[in-house]
Amino acid sequence: EFALSPASITVPVGGSIDISNNGTMVHNVAVTDTDLKTADLASGESATLDVSSLEPGTYEVYCAIAGHKEAGMVATLEVK
Repeated sequence: EFALSPASITVPVGGSIDISNNGTMVHNVAVTDTDLKTADLASGESATLDVSSLEPGTYEVYCAIAGHKEAGMVATLEVK
């Protein structure tokens, strides 16, 4: 329930990430230190996170629901 999979995500410059909530609770995905975030997704819902504004580099992505990041919902995003 409290994990982002895969733990390491690679996207090309100008790309996006397809997000699916396979858990039972509401989750979202945000990029640390940016305004990029999906809407809150109920179980079974999906969204696309547009990361085309990010420069090449490594970023942290996480669930911004209170307590979820601390519970382990963190992954690495590499834009290249």
